Amino acid sequence: MLRKIFNSIHSIPLMIIFIFLHKNILNVLLCDMELYRKVSYPNENYKGSLQNNVKLFTRLVNRHREFRNIFIYRVMQGGISPFDFRIVVFKFLYPPIKTLFLTPYPRMDISPGGLILYHPFSTIINAKKIGKNVIIRNNTTIGNTGENLDNSPIIGDNVNVGVGSIIVGKIVIGSNVIIGAGSVVVKDLPNNCVAAGNPARIIRYI
Repeated sequence: MLRKIFNSIHSIPLMIIFIFLHKNILNVLLCDMELYRKVSYPNENYKGSLQNNVKLFTRLVNRHREFRNIFIYRVMQGGISPFDFRIVVFKFLYPPIKTLFLTPYPRMDISPGGLILYHPFSTIINAKKIGKNVIIRNNTTIGNTGENLDNSPIIGDNVNVGVGSIIVGKIVIGSNVIIGAGSVVVKDLPNNCVAAGNPARIIRYI
């Protein structure tokens, strides 16, 4: 009983933050929430009302800590300063994963409904652009080569990245690509393929 009361009180700031989000930020965030719902809660329907959206948002923030990082990325993408009072309060009450780094917008552009993260500890994501429905797992590094931040990967839609992968350089990962665990990708990968190894090579087409 006390736990339920605590959870309800703890969720009140989330409700307030969500309700007063700017429409542009909210529309993008709803796409991210829907992607998580399809994967984590496929048999539950949260669509159709503000109440359901608030319920899903609080559930994702409380149960999926990596979603806190995504939320902070989205509000900064919408033009809100990381030092804004709302963000400071959010980080204090709902700490994001410290070992997950998402390069801020506009240096990295993540499409709405673009990213779902599985246990993303010790994970750095510094891509130039990420498409829709991209899955990234823990211990993965995606980044630039040298000091030039423009030398970063572009990742297409429906890309599935295995644990401990490294994707670096000014390369393009096509859509519908599966990258095996522990792969090191330093060259372009075309659409519709499975790649693995160090250095990564195409195993088969799908």
